[in-house]
Amino acid sequence: MKTLFAVLLLVLPALSANAQNADDAIAAWERGDYQTAFEIWQPLAEGGDQDAQFGLINLYTYGRGTPRDRKKAYIWLIIATSDEPDAAVRLRDHLAGFLSAAEQADAERLAREWIAKHSE
Repeated sequence: MKTLFAVLLLVLPALSANAQNADDAIAAWERGDYQTAFEIWQPLAEGGDQDAQFGLINLYTYGRGTPRDRKKAYIWLIIATSDEPDAAVRLRDHLAGFLSAAEQADAERLAREWIAKHSE
C-alpha cells in the first residue's frame, strides 16, 4: 500500500495542465479539497485526460472527495495505463490485489468498454 501511495504521490505533482481547470484540480488536491479536485478531474478523465485519470485513481483508492472504491480506482488505472505497460502494469496489478476475482473481472470489462468507446 505504501508503494502505491508513493507512486501516486510522484504522479500527481507532474500532472499537466491540459485543460483550463487542471491547475485548479491540482491546487485543490494540494490544499486537501478533494471534493473540488474530484469534480474537476472527473469530466477531464471522462474526456480522456490521462493525468486526470491518475488523479481519480488516487481519490478513489483513498476515499478522498468520493467514497473509497478500489474497483473504480482499478478501472481508471486500466484505462490510464492501457498504452504504458511497464511500471503502470505493476501498479495496476498491486491495486488488483485489493479486489475479489469478480470485482477485478468486472472492472476489466468496464475498462475495456470505456477504452473501446473512446477509441472510435
